[in-house]
Amino acid sequence: MKIPKRVSLGFGYVVTIEYVTRAEMAQQNPPLLGEKADDGYWDRDHRRIVIVNDELSYAHQRYVYAHEMVHAVNDFLDEYLDVWSISERKPVKAVKTALPLDGPTTTASGKG
Repeated sequence: MKIPKRVSLGFGYVVTIEYVTRAEMAQQNPPLLGEKADDGYWDRDHRRIVIVNDELSYAHQRYVYAHEMVHAVNDFLDEYLDVWSISERKPVKAVKTALPLDGPTTTASGKG
């Protein structure tokens, strides 16, 4: 089975698959001190899966692809579940919110 270069999950959500060397992976997704770079990762911001291709067997690359695709599908569902009212099965207007990862923010008055 050949790994695709692009996968469309529907509604314009397209995942691209890119290959890099282990050294490039270490630059893009730095490993923890004393560890080697990951075999692959899901880049949510760019909707891409990045896979190391210079050290891994093709079977291992397929495993990495499948593993990272699960993350892509979960993000696809999260994005589209935020847009649809599941109980009514009717689309609702999406509201873009940017929540900080480190907790609530405060306004100039000091209140949240």
